Amino acid sequence: MTRRLEEIYVFITENAGDEGVAAFRDPRRNQLVPMVAATEEKLEELTMIAQELVSFDPSKPMRIVRFWQREDIAEIVPAPADATATEET
Repeated sequence: MTRRLEEIYVFITENAGDEGVAAFRDPRRNQLVPMVAATEEKLEELTMIAQELVSFDPSKPMRIVRFWQREDIAEIVPAPADATATEET
């Protein structure tokens, strides 16, 4: 069964009036992970992480924003192989 994403949830922070996507550091991969969920299970998981993060600095709350109006704006496909690069001279 295929699943089409119809809505996503994004955890938003604010800094000096500008909004941004919240992220947390994944110690297993040593990289920042954006806080975006497409399932209820992931939303619950990220909500628990968000609660921990805001407990470090209560003056910087997070908001969860739901985006649900999908509009496909482009499809990115592999570029065609360069025919001259494979020819021998």
